[in-house]
Amino acid sequence: MPFVWLTPAFLGGILLASAWRGHWGVWLVILLLPIAAQIALVRLPWNWTAFLTRRHPAMKFPPLLLIAALGAGGLRYILAQPGDSSANLIWHNDRDRVRLTAVVTAPPDRREKVTLLYLQAETIAPADNVEAAQAVRGRLVVMLPRGAEWQYGDRLMLIGVPITPMQNEDFSYRDYLAHRGIYTSITYPYVQLLERQAGRKPLFWLYRLRDRAAGVIARLYPVPEAPLLTGILLGDDSGLPEAVEAAFRSSGTSHIIAISGFNMAVLAGLFSTLFGRLLRRNWATLGAIGTLALYTLLVGANPAVVRALIMSSLALVAVQIGRPAGGLNSLLLAAEAMCLGNPGLLWDISFQLSCAATLGLILYAGPLQGAATRLLERKLAPERAQKIAGPLGEFVLFTLAAQATTLPIIAFHFQRLSLGTFLANPLILPPQPLVMVLGGLSVIGGLIWLPLGQVLSWAAWPFLAYSVRIAEIFGGQPGSELILDPIHPLLLALYYALLLGLTFARGWLVKVKERIQPVAVIVVVGALALFAWRAALAGADGRLHLYLFNTDGQTALLVRGPEGLTLLVGGAASEKALSDALARRLPPGVRWLDGWLYPGPDTSLGALEGLFKHYSPRAVYRCATMPNSATAEELESSLRDVPNERVYAGQTLRMGEVVTEIVASAEGCDLLLRYGNFQALLHGSGLRLPGGEVLEAAEGHWLHLTTDGQRLWIEEGR
Repeated sequence: MPFVWLTPAFLGGILLASAWRGHWGVWLVILLLPIAAQIALVRLPWNWTAFLTRRHPAMKFPPLLLIAALGAGGLRYILAQPGDSSANLIWHNDRDRVRLTAVVTAPPDRREKVTLLYLQAETIAPADNVEAAQAVRGRLVVMLPRGAEWQYGDRLMLIGVPITPMQNEDFSYRDYLAHRGIYTSITYPYVQLLERQAGRKPLFWLYRLRDRAAGVIARLYPVPEAPLLTGILLGDDSGLPEAVEAAFRSSGTSHIIAISGFNMAVLAGLFSTLFGRLLRRNWATLGAIGTLALYTLLVGANPAVVRALIMSSLALVAVQIGRPAGGLNSLLLAAEAMCLGNPGLLWDISFQLSCAATLGLILYAGPLQGAATRLLERKLAPERAQKIAGPLGEFVLFTLAAQATTLPIIAFHFQRLSLGTFLANPLILPPQPLVMVLGGLSVIGGLIWLPLGQVLSWAAWPFLAYSVRIAEIFGGQPGSELILDPIHPLLLALYYALLLGLTFARGWLVKVKERIQPVAVIVVVGALALFAWRAALAGADGRLHLYLFNTDGQTALLVRGPEGLTLLVGGAASEKALSDALARRLPPGVRWLDGWLYPGPDTSLGALEGLFKHYSPRAVYRCATMPNSATAEELESSLRDVPNERVYAGQTLRMGEVVTEIVASAEGCDLLLRYGNFQALLHGSGLRLPGGEVLEAAEGHWLHLTTDGQRLWIEEGR
C-alpha cells in the first residue's frame, strides 16, 4: 500500500513548510534530488532499494521517494501562499479605498443578520481613479446586510477598504479563511451589479436547483425539521434554531446533520443499484460516479463530502474491476489529492474529523464486530448471533470505532466532550437512511408537484422529528457535556502515535482478537417508541391558548383559539428563535397561520420574511403603515398574494368563540381578547389581566396562558 507511506510524508512536508517556509527552490531540490538518486541507485550493480526492503519488509517501497514526497508537500504549500506584489489582492489590504471587480464563486452564505459573499477578484483600482485599474489575483469575503439578493456568477463592482480578517484570543477568523485561500475581507462596501451569470453555467443552474430544493423543504416541513433536512440533504444547516443545534452538539450527534461518508455511502448504493438496472455495468459505474460528483457540487463540495466522493468513487471502480476497495489506501489517496489541491485543508476541522472518523472505521470496526460476533456465538446459535451482531456493530461498535479517532480532535479544538454520545448515537443512527431516502423523495416530488411532495413528506417527517427529540433528550440533560482545559498539541500527537503504533505493530491485531474476553454485556437496546406530542399540540381542544415569546427583547404573541385557529401578533429579530417557538406550539403538519397582525412601528420585522416561508399567513391585518425600509419592502413583496386588511380601533376580529377587539394605542393598536369570562389586553410587551396584573416574558423566556373561559393556567419556561 504505497500511500500508507507517501501520504504521511507529503502531509509532513506541508506541516514542515508551514513552520519553516524557506525558498521554493529549496523545496524543489528536496523533491528532485531523491528522485535522481533513486534512478542512479537502481542502475548500480548493488541494488540499494532491494537491500533496504529486506531490512524493512513492512515498507516494500523505495525509501528515497519518501523524501521526495516530503519535498512535494513543502513545495505545494509554498506555492499556495500569496505573493508580495500589487498583482495580489493581499498587497492592497489595510491601505486605501479601492474599486474592485470580482465574481461571486459560491452561493451566498445567508446568516441571520448578515450575508457573506465569496468572490474571485479580477481588477482593482483606486476608488477615485478608474483609469489606473490593473489585473489582480486573490479571493475575498464580503459582508453585506441581511437580505442582499446576489447569487453565484454575479460580476460585481465593489468600493470599499480591503482589510486583513480579524483574529482574537478565542478564534482566528484570519487563519480560518487563510486555510481556504482567502486573505482579504471587505465590510459593507458599495456594491453594483455589472453582469449576471458570469460564472460557469452548469454551476449556476445547479445552485438554482439547490435553492429551489431548499424552498420546497421549507414549504413541506415545519421548523426545526425543515432546516435539519436541509442540512442532511443539501449541506446547509444555517436555519437550525440555536437551541436545537446546541442539543445535537451536546448529545454528540451533530455529525448526522453534516453530509459525510455515511450519506455518500447510502447514495452510492442507491445510484449504483439504479444505474445497474438501466445501463450496462461499465456505464452504470460511470453514471453513479457522475451523479455523486454532481451531488457533491450541489451541496457545496466541503472537505468531508469531497473526501467521501473520492473514496466512494474508488470503491465503485474497485468493484467494477474485481479488486478489493482498499479502505486505508483509498482514504490516504483521497487525503493527499485534496491537500494537493488545497494544502490549507490540513488545518480544516471538518477535514480532520472526516478523515479521522473514516480511519477509525477502517482500522477498528471489523475487529470489534468480529469480537462481538464470537462473543455472541458462545451464548447463541450462529445464525442468531450473526443477526444480532450486524445491527449491534453498525449502530454501536462502529460508533465506538469512530469515536476512538475523533474524540481527541474534538477535545483539542472545542475543549468539550459529549457524555451522552454513546447512548444517543445507537438510537439516532438507525432511521437516518430512511430520513435521506424518504426526505429526498419528498423533495423530488415537491419539485415536480408540491402536493405530491407534501404527501411524501408525511412519511419522512416522523423520522426527522424523532431525530430532533433524541438530540434534545440526550443533549438537554444537566452535565451532558464535559468541559476540558486546553490540550497541548504534543499530547494530541502522542495519543495518535501510541494508538497507531499499537495498531500497526506486528501481530497486534491477532493478539487482540485472541485475548478479547467478555467483560459485560455490551449494550441492550430496547425498543423506543417514536414519541407522543403533548396534548397542547393536539390542535383544537376547546381552550384558548396564549403564547407570549420574548426573543432578543422583542415580544410576539401567538393566539390559538378553541377551534384551532391561529393568529400571530407582532414579530421578532431572530427568525430561528421565533420559528422554533411556533414549531413547538402548533400541531404537527400545520404549515400556516390563519392570520398575522402588524400592531405598529415598534414591531421588529427581521424574522418574518423567513418565518412566513415555513408558516404562510392566510390573512394579514395592519394597524399602521409599515416603515419605509428594505426589510419592510421584502416582507411586503413576500405577502403580495395574501389578503391584506387595514384594521382600526373598535373593529373586532372573530376566531370562532374568541372575540378579538382592536384598541387604539399611541402609534398603532393593542389587542383585547375575550373568551367566556376571561379577557386580556395585549399592550406593549405584556398581557394585562382584568385585575390590573401585567404578565411579561423575560428575555429568552416564554409564557403560556391556557383558559377554558372560566379558569386560567399559567406556565413559564425558556
